[in-house]
Amino acid sequence: MKRYFILLAAGLTMLTVNSCSVVSLALRTASLVGHSALLAHDLTTFVGSHKTAYTFELVSMTNDGGIENASIVNPVADSESKAEFKDDLIDFTFQYKYNCLVPAFKGQSNQYLTINWNDIVMDGSRKLLWRDGNASLSTITKAGYNEANLYVVYDSVSGTYRTLPLYVSQAKADDANLVGQTFTLNFPIINVDKVITYTATIKISNVSVK
Repeated sequence: MKRYFILLAAGLTMLTVNSCSVVSLALRTASLVGHSALLAHDLTTFVGSHKTAYTFELVSMTNDGGIENASIVNPVADSESKAEFKDDLIDFTFQYKYNCLVPAFKGQSNQYLTINWNDIVMDGSRKLLWRDGNASLSTITKAGYNEANLYVVYDSVSGTYRTLPLYVSQAKADDANLVGQTFTLNFPIINVDKVITYTATIKISNVSVK
């Protein structure tokens, strides 16, 4: 009986529920390796009150439709600030809050554009998932930003989401060697009857655990 209680205690996990966060007893998480896709690995975690915060740099934004006058207005993104990019067609921002990647678009002209949030692809092979409902098609206009929270993992136990790994300590985050690594996001934008794919290259510039 004593051994049973020891094993039970060792398996308990303190859960932190925060909109798009994910914590579970044996968490299937992910790591970024260079430009490759997110690869699943095991992370048994006691998260408790720890918070993993990411900071990113928007390195570049390209498109296959010949859209010109491209400019990165602000390269830095985290939970409080938004990276921003503009060209003749779109005004694009992204940030990372509540453990979800949050991209947003608005138009630069009076023409109507469309995006299917479920068609966004990371590193050319992994589709990200949109957590905000079933109607994934959104119309992009110049009236205001249209955004979505994107995730990789959903934890059905806590009912929460996340895009990147959570860590139990700064040492664990440092051991993952994510700082300095990059990934790409492909955004297919429908312009009338033509699909223009934007590719954002994003670098992880800091991972902080508090």
